[in-house]
Amino acid sequence: MSSHDGWVVRGEVLGPREAAPDGTPPPSFDHLLHQLALEWDWREAPLAVAAEGERFAGSLLHLADAFDFAVTLNLRLWPQRARVGIGKGALARARKQRLPFALELGKGFSPASIHLMEQAARLHAAQMGRWKPSRWAAVRAIRKAPRQRDAAALLQVRQQSVSTALRAALAKEMSGLEQAIRQQLIALVPAEAKP
Repeated sequence: MSSHDGWVVRGEVLGPREAAPDGTPPPSFDHLLHQLALEWDWREAPLAVAAEGERFAGSLLHLADAFDFAVTLNLRLWPQRARVGIGKGALARARKQRLPFALELGKGFSPASIHLMEQAARLHAAQMGRWKPSRWAAVRAIRKAPRQRDAAALLQVRQQSVSTALRAALAKEMSGLEQAIRQQLIALVPAEAKP
């Protein structure tokens, strides 16, 4: 549990929302935020900022969840993207520097570590931007069913198709980036480490 009031999270969807590659219409933004609110520990769950279009604000209890939240949001929005800022002023800096994920944590946090995480997040987002629908589908399926044979069954394709799509998506490398960022966020605030 955090020893403070949580980590401010602000974000926005970049560009107009479209149907998913499988043809399903996008869920309402409020519905998407409600789904995400159920998946993490929030001091204040993310809520849409109605006056500003598809933007949101909330307060996460654990800093370690910040990038995982951003990745999940982007997987659900794909092929659209979202920009996420953690901390006061982070979203504005993310806009200015064209970052998909920015951290403004205050004094006492290593600027070099923060820069490294932001650049790793930029690489992650750039790779997601290169995905084709089959790669997106394979990555989403493997996150629901961690074995390739089960992911293939979900997608109703051969296991080899899933394997090929995951390799082309650089899914293993992207998962490694996610793990590295998560571990670095835990190292920044060790008292928040979950059991």
